[in-house]
Amino acid sequence: MAQEAELSVLLIEDEPDAARLIQHVLTRGASAPVSVSWAQDLHSGLATLAGHDFQAVLLDLNLPDSSGFETFASVRQKAVDQAVIVLTPELPAVRNAVRYIEHLEKLGWSRGKVQIVLNRTSKRASLADDRIEKALGRPVSWRVPNSYHEVVRAINSGAPVDSRSSDFGAAIRSWAQGVAGSNGNGVAAHSQNGLFSLFSR
Repeated sequence: MAQEAELSVLLIEDEPDAARLIQHVLTRGASAPVSVSWAQDLHSGLATLAGHDFQAVLLDLNLPDSSGFETFASVRQKAVDQAVIVLTPELPAVRNAVRYIEHLEKLGWSRGKVQIVLNRTSKRASLADDRIEKALGRPVSWRVPNSYHEVVRAINSGAPVDSRSSDFGAAIRSWAQGVAGSNGNGVAAHSQNGLFSLFSR
């Protein structure tokens, strides 16, 4: 039986705790091997990206040496052509998502190349899914349940969330499999206001 190809991911994230959690989630319980390289600022991330071929890049939009669209634009130059915007069901995050969508449309991105992931969903969310979809002008592709205590417990214990026994883990795994199904390379960006994006090429 042929061995599955390793998925290579570049993580550009300045917070070590967040980086460790992301590395655990990506490397544990995956159906195929995942290799994660970590850079703590945009400068070193771009240098790493220039020297290697990654299938995906996770990018924090608030780094010590860059922030916001400047950060996004620096990595976007790597010829990405598919986006997944991830937001929480809160008004500031929805407003920012609308701005990202408008920006992508101005850059010539077609509607079919932008998907939406709604993170930290619950029945008690301040905004209902249908209102969010109406504001964004497109449907939500994936939903990740609000599992704050489970994620904090994973961070504090150093034990990753298990995608086989957790709704949160299963949702993350489903989303990752959906993105990987595009057979593309990607860039993900996230910000402290509850919004991040994943770009594939």
